[in-house]
Amino acid sequence: MELEEMKENWRFMEKRLEQLEMDNLRLVHENVRSKVEQLRRRLLLRLWFVVLLLPMVLYGMNRNLGLDFSPFTRWAMTVFVVFVAVRQLVFMTLLERIDPVTMTVREVVLAENRFRMSFKLGVMVGLGLAAGMLAGMIHDFYGMGDRMLVAGAWWGLGVGVIVGLRVFLKAWRSIGELRRAIADLR
Repeated sequence: MELEEMKENWRFMEKRLEQLEMDNLRLVHENVRSKVEQLRRRLLLRLWFVVLLLPMVLYGMNRNLGLDFSPFTRWAMTVFVVFVAVRQLVFMTLLERIDPVTMTVREVVLAENRFRMSFKLGVMVGLGLAAGMLAGMIHDFYGMGDRMLVAGAWWGLGVGVIVGLRVFLKAWRSIGELRRAIADLR
């Protein structure tokens, strides 16, 4: 009699443990999915900034301030804006491929690794293109002879570096959170 009770309690505990493991797995999957969605929203926001706001600002600078940038600077601006827009779209595509429900853990880890490596490469190439564009703009400002434009360009560069660093660190922290959430899948 006592042995039967213990067996029944054991089966009940096994069922309960299985249920808790399934609930835990579901929560881990939801956590990964929410991290991916959070990254996707941030990337979409940055994409709108690059695609809409940055070209409007550059157009406004040329039209309203009467600035005449050199062909190199115009080319560098165009290449930078196009590259950043394409980079954001690639990032969003790579994030779409991370689905912990339909993929094995190995596939999820590989997809996250591809995203992280492309993020690093995209940031490095973007910094190089931005440096070329900014160097051309500052060179053109010096040629225009207005000291206030030059000072504003240097101040803008300083503020831009600080803001860019903050945005990069926030994105990198989000990628780290995604990586830790994926590590919980194992």
